[in-house]
Amino acid sequence: MAQVEGMLASAILENTAKKLRSAMGDESMRRLSVDGCLEEMLKTLEDIRASLEGAEIPSPQGDAQIPSLEPVRGWLRLVRTKAYAIQDMVDDVQETRTPTTAGTMSRMLHYCRGKEDHRSGNKMKEMQKQLMELHKEWHNFGFVPSDVVSALQNDIHVPETTLSEADEQGFVVGIDQDIRYIADMCRAGDVGKAPFILAIFGMGGVGKTTLAKCVYNCRELQEEYDSRAWVNVSYEYDMHRIGESIISQLSGEADILNGDMDYMTKRLGELFNGMKTLLVLDDLQEEDPVQLECLKCMLSGGDKDSKVTIIVTGRSRHTGMKIGAHVLFSKACLTEQDSFFLLSYKTLFDQRTDNIELRMIARMVSSKCMGVPLTIHAIGWILRYRDARVWRAVEASLIWKDYCEDGSPLSYKSMPANLRLCFAYCGIFSKGQIIVKDDLIHQWVALGLIQPTDILSTTQLAEEYIRRLLSMSFLQATDPSYKVYKASGKDDILFTMNDKFHDFAISVMYNELFILDDSMQTRDLNEYRHAVLTNHGFRPSQLSLLSSIQALHCVCCSKMELIDQSFSFPRHLRVLRLKASFLQKLLPDSICQLRHLGYLNLAGCSGLVTLPESIGDLINMFHIDLSGCAGLVNLPQSFGDLINLLYLDLSRCYRLIELPESFSNLKKMEHLDLSFWSCFKGIVEALGGLINVKSLNLSNPCCHLADHWPQLLELKDVWGKLPKLRYLNLSMFLNPIFYQLPEDESLNNYLECISGLSSLEYLDLSHNIFLVDLPESLAKLNKLHTLDISGCARVERVDKWMFEMESLKSIVVRNCQALEVYQFVVCSYSNWSSNFVQLNDVSCKELEISCLEKVKSVEEAQNVTLVKKQELETLKLCWSVDTEGHVEHNDLFGELQPPPNLQCLELHGYNGETCFPAWWTSCNLPNLVKVIMEVLPRCLSLPPLRLLPSLQELVLRKMASITRIDDAGDLSGGNRVPFNKVELDDMDSLEMFNTTWYTNELVIQKCSKLVLGPLPPRAQRLVISDCDQVMSSWRNQGSRHVVEGPSTPVTELEVQSCNVPLAGWSLLHYLPGLHKLTIHNCNNVAASSPEVFLALSSLQSLCFSACNSMSSLPQELGCLASLKELQIVSCKQLTCLPDSMQQLTSLQSMHFTDCESITTLPEWIGSLISLQELVFEKCHAMEQLPKSINGLKKLKGPRILNCPQLKKWFKSVEGSEKFDKIRPNYE
Repeated sequence: MAQVEGMLASAILENTAKKLRSAMGDESMRRLSVDGCLEEMLKTLEDIRASLEGAEIPSPQGDAQIPSLEPVRGWLRLVRTKAYAIQDMVDDVQETRTPTTAGTMSRMLHYCRGKEDHRSGNKMKEMQKQLMELHKEWHNFGFVPSDVVSALQNDIHVPETTLSEADEQGFVVGIDQDIRYIADMCRAGDVGKAPFILAIFGMGGVGKTTLAKCVYNCRELQEEYDSRAWVNVSYEYDMHRIGESIISQLSGEADILNGDMDYMTKRLGELFNGMKTLLVLDDLQEEDPVQLECLKCMLSGGDKDSKVTIIVTGRSRHTGMKIGAHVLFSKACLTEQDSFFLLSYKTLFDQRTDNIELRMIARMVSSKCMGVPLTIHAIGWILRYRDARVWRAVEASLIWKDYCEDGSPLSYKSMPANLRLCFAYCGIFSKGQIIVKDDLIHQWVALGLIQPTDILSTTQLAEEYIRRLLSMSFLQATDPSYKVYKASGKDDILFTMNDKFHDFAISVMYNELFILDDSMQTRDLNEYRHAVLTNHGFRPSQLSLLSSIQALHCVCCSKMELIDQSFSFPRHLRVLRLKASFLQKLLPDSICQLRHLGYLNLAGCSGLVTLPESIGDLINMFHIDLSGCAGLVNLPQSFGDLINLLYLDLSRCYRLIELPESFSNLKKMEHLDLSFWSCFKGIVEALGGLINVKSLNLSNPCCHLADHWPQLLELKDVWGKLPKLRYLNLSMFLNPIFYQLPEDESLNNYLECISGLSSLEYLDLSHNIFLVDLPESLAKLNKLHTLDISGCARVERVDKWMFEMESLKSIVVRNCQALEVYQFVVCSYSNWSSNFVQLNDVSCKELEISCLEKVKSVEEAQNVTLVKKQELETLKLCWSVDTEGHVEHNDLFGELQPPPNLQCLELHGYNGETCFPAWWTSCNLPNLVKVIMEVLPRCLSLPPLRLLPSLQELVLRKMASITRIDDAGDLSGGNRVPFNKVELDDMDSLEMFNTTWYTNELVIQKCSKLVLGPLPPRAQRLVISDCDQVMSSWRNQGSRHVVEGPSTPVTELEVQSCNVPLAGWSLLHYLPGLHKLTIHNCNNVAASSPEVFLALSSLQSLCFSACNSMSSLPQELGCLASLKELQIVSCKQLTCLPDSMQQLTSLQSMHFTDCESITTLPEWIGSLISLQELVFEKCHAMEQLPKSINGLKKLKGPRILNCPQLKKWFKSVEGSEKFDKIRPNYE
């Protein structure tokens, strides 16, 4: 204990020295310095700290030669007392120069003058004398410098590229077998209607929670169970909170309006009905059998088809037995080999150049950790990047004698002085309490525990402290998937402390922190700097006992009375937390005397009506939390005098309807939370003055009157005045605005104003139920990393432009019920993780996932169970072309099993040689009707498409390695239904296409090497584009123009962009049933032969389109005796028709469209006795028609559309005389 107390004393001395050094330049401090006593005091403080820091205080336990350390502990208490006295003295002096209101200036000036200066100077000189005596007394103890201390004092260089905290905390060893065992027990456990309970117990830090998390996230169990929930129970056992948390996670309900236990039990039963549910109750400490039985009853709902499995973790085996666990599992410590492996990972041991030299020392260190993972994590951080001297010193340290299973003291020793104080302060929170990151940092800052350096600001240093505590596992980040209730509307970063480290923090704070509850007797508290009052009815007279404290937390102290003199004594109070502990209407005015108060938390004080009028005198106040003060009706005008205020939470202050005019004076304000707000009056003016605000929450306006709506509309003009805004919460904000918008205006116009917030990083638009889409102007927010549109019930699509924003990392789309299209782009978070896990919240009909090469691991894909997205109909999986990914494409594709309801599957950019995942063979895609495979450059063979019984459409595009498609490749099979359409596009290497399966339409494009045969494909409609060999290769198959084998079903053929002369289209000889032929963009069609047209004896419809070099139709056209329809479209050079066409006596329709060169028709047109329809459209050169068409009795009259010369001619006298029996139609 003395060793730990010495570490804390050393940190306090260093913090005091820093404070004194920074104050020595002040004129008020120099005036108090007598004969250079300030300089001497500073030197003495630093000397004592150096002596104390360099020594290792041995433990007398088990060693009779070491005397009692009580004198040492007494000396340490005196040192801390004197150091704190110096800090208080500096605060008192600096208070006189703090800018305040004029009413207090005269008192401060008086404080700094005359006899008071002389008295303070003598007091300072006396302090210096006492410090000198303490320094001499220390040397009498005779402690020698420690090798480990001197080694740890050397600074280290930490490379920028290291393992992330999330990766380190997620790394586990030695529990694979335990995971399998517990998962098997969960699957096998079935005890009827009652829940199946499995308890994991073991010593602190052994990894019970880690094991439970691994089981909870086990892919097999995720597929086994329909729903899951995780509750961190800890010491604050509260059945209501447990039930609320489970209901919230299973149903998505944020607030439980009816919170009685009967409702909880009934609602849980409804959620359990017909479902398999997995629950984890982490860190259950309750041992009262009555309470545990009630908990068990609450979780025993559900019908006969439901199954509830509960995993309980805790230290005590008795808890598991009392709750009636069916399986009791003792979590064992790690083996020596696993301990060494974990330490090696934590210290990056294999990357060290001296790892051979240190291997034996590393094994000795890991063995001293006694197989406790938490200890290994703490020690591993100390040794990472340290040289061999530190490794040897740590292994030989005497600390192991006192803490054989715990590396906490050694880790604590390695911390910088201020970080030691910051960690120790965490002991003020109760065990298992959720700690909000920003709230913790603000308390550190208020207490002066974070002092900026020349390199790092206060904020940067605080972030560094948090990072180090996480790396050493002294703090642990809560898993975001377990957090369901957002009290502030913002996703706060939350921490917990392991019980083992919490106990250590309490031991460090011995004689610093006093915890008092109603069962304890009040005693002298003057030596304590921090106090926690829990469930205590503190009398006003007793507050005088707290005169030295700097932080006071009151938890559930509803019986506590506060009067005007309550805060007259703790003059140096910096942190005051009265959360849900204050039921009076007014705060005592004496609170305004706390000049050093920087942090004030009155959250949940529902009885509070107003604040003291002189609240503005708290000039150092920078954090005020009034959330949940439902009775607060106004803020005093002096509130605007809090010019240093940075953080203000007014959420759920329902009765606060107006902000004071002085509110806009809070120019330093950075965080303002007005969620669930009613203060519409003056809101525009108030927010317009907050030019430095970074976080603004305007969610859930309590808008009940029509008079409120204009203020909401005007707020859009405020955004442009907030250039530093980073976080903006407009959840439900747009709903009342929607009713006031003109018909010709949408919510998008309102959101356009947000696009000018160049610093915005987080935008919450959730639960705006009238929002249909998002304006693309939001793409201008080049720093935006999170967009929340969850609960926007009318949003139908999330477009790719959102993901093309380089900064955007997360789009939250939970409960977007109308969402049909979601274009998701995988983005890298770090070298170890991506945003892929966000797909868990996506529920839509059409999902496109791009940049799959950025998925970091197979595990990421396993955690996103696409197979459970039953509403998904279309899935497009895209890898960027010619890019290497972190996961093999075939491995990743194997983990992306779609749901059985899927109708369309698209693959783009897949780079695997095979495209045949295991789930393909399980016939789990009975509804799949369309498959598109595009840009698969290495794929050598097609998957067995015959296993898809409903497949109707197949598109194969740019598959460069496919050379052959035939029946042997499993394209056909059995009695499968015919394809509706098959498309082969840009298949450079495809040489053979020979199948007997049937399709309604076959499209072949840009397959330059393809040869069909020996039989034509069985397609009703055939489209061939840019495939010269397909059209001409049939000449090499023999001279007989007959078709053997199954009859050819092709009735319609479209040929595009063929460079082979029409005479060489040998394929036409093998299509005896062809009824319709379309020739598009083919320039050698005039060069034909009678043999080709004789093969088209059954042709009834012929179209020439975009054959621009064709001046005349083929001469052999007259051979088509069955031709009924002829269309000529966009043949720009066509000038005449061949005489053989007069033989087309069956021709009924002839269309000329966009033929710019033809001027008239030949006289023999009158021989087409069956012609019923003659159409001219956009034929600008057409001048007249022959008189012979007067004899076409079946012709209904030519249709003339946009042919100005022909129309003019018809209306002329000449035209009227020639066509007395025909009336043209100009429509």
